[in-house]
Amino acid sequence: MMAETINKLKSFTKEEIIYGIEHRLSETDISLIIHAAERKRIDENFKNTQQAIEDSQKAFTAYTDFLKELSVKYGDGKVFKPSLIPDSELEKLSSLYKAWEETERRLNKYMQRYDKS
Repeated sequence: MMAETINKLKSFTKEEIIYGIEHRLSETDISLIIHAAERKRIDENFKNTQQAIEDSQKAFTAYTDFLKELSVKYGDGKVFKPSLIPDSELEKLSSLYKAWEETERRLNKYMQRYDKS
């Protein structure tokens, strides 16, 4: 029964729903709806932030692991000589770095949402 009512509600525009809320619900009911919507937004942002943290950590680990590999193959295990590294491996390194940067941008986007709250 409730699912049917919710589906019917989805057929109305945002303005029509707000009109109905303004004219038929009490301030308490409206506050409860707002609280539920805010909670959903917070939960989704938290989930997205957690995923962004995991993605960033994975990308950073892939990048640093490859750096370590290069330092062993083309250096003394701590430092490598870029002039000895083939272009294909430099391109892979660049690609891993860019992937990490992108995950960091996404993470920062989610973290800025917390600063605004």
